[in-house]
Amino acid sequence: EEEEEEEADGTRRKTKRKKKAVDVGTGGGFPGLPLAVVYPHVSFTLVDSVGKKLRAVEDMAEELGLNNVRCHNGRAEEMTEDEPRKHKGAYDLCLGRSVTALPRFCFWIAELLRRGGDDEGSLVYIIGGDVETSVTSRVRCDVRID
Repeated sequence: EEEEEEEADGTRRKTKRKKKAVDVGTGGGFPGLPLAVVYPHVSFTLVDSVGKKLRAVEDMAEELGLNNVRCHNGRAEEMTEDEPRKHKGAYDLCLGRSVTALPRFCFWIAELLRRGGDDEGSLVYIIGGDVETSVTSRVRCDVRID
């Protein structure tokens, strides 16, 4: 996908927009770090409210030489309030792994995902156990991993 950028002299040019993913509640860096290895052309923001976990994740990303990983110490639902220009509607993909009940998680991340047209952001949520019908009825793709 292309987007326009304005040059210092006021002229505009089309550039290819880099895809962006946010891993909310990354903990020890899963699934964000392995995906960053596999998809080096995607920019990953790994989010967790526990600073100690993120410091370990930052160390792992540095050790792996991952230039496409940034860490954000804080809560996902506050990202668009704290830095709206940087995070609001900025992400093509949101990743989560049993962070909280799915409806609550969706509320937290709603403002992070891109909106509009064919280029809306998507959610990949890894969850175990029984999932309510109200949730499964809105799923685009349900892949069992057992």
